[in-house]
Amino acid sequence: MDHFLESLIGFTDKIIRIGSRSKSSQLDKYNLTGLKKSLAETGSRDKRIYKAVMALYQHLKQDLNLEEYLRANRAIKDWNDIESLQILSKADVIGLTTTGAAKNFQLLRMLNPEIMIFEESGQVLESHVLSSLTPNLKKIILIGDHQQLKPSVSTYALAKNYNLDISLFERLLNNGFEYVKLLEQHRMRPEISRIVKNEFYPDLRDHLSVHNYPKIKGLEQSLYFLEHFEAEGNLEDSKSKTNQFEAEFLLSLADYLIQQGYETSKITILATYLGQMMLLQKLCQIEGVVISVVDNYQGEENDIILLSLVRSNENPLLVI
Repeated sequence: MDHFLESLIGFTDKIIRIGSRSKSSQLDKYNLTGLKKSLAETGSRDKRIYKAVMALYQHLKQDLNLEEYLRANRAIKDWNDIESLQILSKADVIGLTTTGAAKNFQLLRMLNPEIMIFEESGQVLESHVLSSLTPNLKKIILIGDHQQLKPSVSTYALAKNYNLDISLFERLLNNGFEYVKLLEQHRMRPEISRIVKNEFYPDLRDHLSVHNYPKIKGLEQSLYFLEHFEAEGNLEDSKSKTNQFEAEFLLSLADYLIQQGYETSKITILATYLGQMMLLQKLCQIEGVVISVVDNYQGEENDIILLSLVRSNENPLLVI
């Protein structure tokens, strides 16, 4: 979502992000919490909210009357929603996660948006989409790829026995709903896109710009598959897999690339297991290199990606 909102800054400055987990410094001045704080500091905040807060404070100081406390608490929430509504109503685009939409559903109803866009909707639980919808919507736009990661369901049995890991996006496509397919990619070097075209996207075309990407400095090629025979391990007190050799090798490679002049922020190390990500973070002494599991990185991008597949054992059926 941060990437999505960042790309809009050049078109409009009437953007507001709801939620405190943004990783983008560019969006700091567009954050709802920060905007409300600015109002408080400048003295232009609605005085009725202040009075409600003080009323609640007085109740807490005295013998607590639960009914009065709940009434004051509701008043604070109502006035906070009104203050948020006054700020948000001036925006062209409002960004929040589906979790944020559930937490702020009453506020969304008051905003009464005409259009909702769901990014990475192939990875969003169907219930999360449906519970975010407001009564007077005119258009819903789902953007995603049902051939990539499915929605994450905490209980395996629910996912497999009741198909909860199928997104609304995938369900619509499976039932013949009309859609528009993007056929031109602007991200990957041709040697990388060739892999996904052969396996998943035979109609995919490369934009001219990807043919002009500079080669990786210090390496003969910009795409490598490295085979090794160093055994995998297990994270302590966990079934999650690790591979010490891969972790040390990729961190050394990242350090080598930094010596070639690359900024640490331009390098991402991905792992297919949480245990491997934790091992990489433990061993890493390079500040600024992004380390993540593949699932959490979907939708993001970087100049250089180093991928640890982790698995290496005597049973070839278990090597992925």
